Amino acid sequence: MNTHPMDYAAIEALPGLEGNVYFLAPVNFENPAFCKIGRAKNDPEARCAQINKSSTGDILWGVRHVITVDDHVSFERRVHVERDSGGKFSTCRLRTPSVAPARC
Repeated sequence: MNTHPMDYAAIEALPGLEGNVYFLAPVNFENPAFCKIGRAKNDPEARCAQINKSSTGDILWGVRHVITVDDHVSFERRVHVERDSGGKFSTCRLRTPSVAPARC
């Protein structure tokens, strides 16, 4: 697993929008309201390792859920809008099997 930050930027710059939206949760404590939502074309575990490597170390993250979609940029944006409005993604207690692959 290569976790160099430039690799992430290079992968995200590739053409096409298919990718993953991931939900990270702290590994050192449990709080469903505290999560990190992001997107990546590469492996979400590799992206999580990059985030942890660049972190101050106060919080270490682990991948809780991954959703592969046709347009990961738009889907991540929609997840943040839902979260901010108190919708179905308002906490990280997402039940992955109930979420069908999305087309944005």
